[in-house]
Parts: sequence; structure tokens; C-alpha cells
Amino acid sequence: MYIHLMAARRPTPLPFSVQQADIGDLARSHGPWLAVVSSDNSYLSHGGGSSLSIWDAAGLPAALPAALAVPRPLASVTGSRAGALQASLILHAVTLEIDSRERLDLTQCELLFHNLEHEIRRALV
Repeated sequence: MYIHLMAARRPTPLPFSVQQADIGDLARSHGPWLAVVSSDNSYLSHGGGSSLSIWDAAGLPAALPAALAVPRPLASVTGSRAGALQASLILHAVTLEIDSRERLDLTQCELLFHNLEHEIRRALV
């Protein structure tokens, strides 16, 4: 079981729902969702856990487009297509810097939520 935040397609304020289910079942059979949020490392490598489950459920190739494959800073958010998921996009939230193994601190968590909200609002336009 995984817990994922998914943004509903509604006007401001941005409502979120928390769903506890297998990501493949949830994202393919419910929705449509505006976005599925994936907790990723700085290289967006989808190496395991919920990140790999989301990528597999989307049915996307293992290799990312070159534009996404560069190291991303902690707390950054990058969007990609959602493939077979019942969602408009996957938001890749960088929560681990893979080279240093650094994780988010409280200030970076606040920045991450700000960046997620920004990307969701951008997708609504």
C-alpha cells in the first residue's frame, strides 16, 4: 500500500485528496486526476518504491527524455506526461539528492509544497 497526494480538478483553493491504495489500480481506474505526485531523487531515476510504481503504472519507457535526465535540486518539481494513468501529468518532487544522500529539511519541505502548488496552478491554466 502506498499513500499518494493527488490534486482534484477544482478551482482555488487547491484541494488535495489522500488515497491509500495500490498506485497502479488507483491511477488507472479512478480519476481523472490533474496530477499524480511522485517522490523522486535528483536524477528522477525511478529506482524503487512509489516512484517506480507510478512510472510502471504509467507504462512509460524506463529512460526519461534527455531534458528531464539532468540532476534537479532538492525541493524542485518537474512535470512529465502521465502515460496510461488517468491523470494529466506526473509531478516529480525531488526529495532526495542522490549524490550526497541529502534529504529535505523543514524549510525545503515548505519550498517543495510551494513548488507543487505553482506547478498545479500552471497546469490548470
